[in-house]
Amino acid sequence: MEDIAEILVREAEGTERKLLWKALQETLYYRVGFDPSISYAEFRTRFSQHLDDHAASILIKRFLRLYFFHHVWFETGESFRTLARTSREFEKYIEDVERICERTVSSVWTSFEKTNRPLDSDTAAELVQKIEQGLRGD
Repeated sequence: MEDIAEILVREAEGTERKLLWKALQETLYYRVGFDPSISYAEFRTRFSQHLDDHAASILIKRFLRLYFFHHVWFETGESFRTLARTSREFEKYIEDVERICERTVSSVWTSFEKTNRPLDSDTAAELVQKIEQGLRGD
């Protein structure tokens, strides 16, 4: 999974590269199972078996949720760590951020699906912009 994610993010740099890499890797693990010793051939077989139109949508939404969670947490995590008086309170902050990211991505994705537009690079950029606006409360 690490090698595949690395290939997919090779054009990105710095923190953005790390966040993309982490979200891609986790997305792939969700898709084919959490077996870190899976071979590339087995990965291809499992991934291909489960990738139809519906699964592609699920895969993209999961990636977006994970990416935006990691991005928001990267920006806010230390503040929450400072605010939390207990480890349980800190975990609650993590869960809250995760839930907000999930709701925002799901809402924007649902709106996108209703348009029946193809997911091309322009549409993807628009989706990302709308998710960012939703997370900021714009």
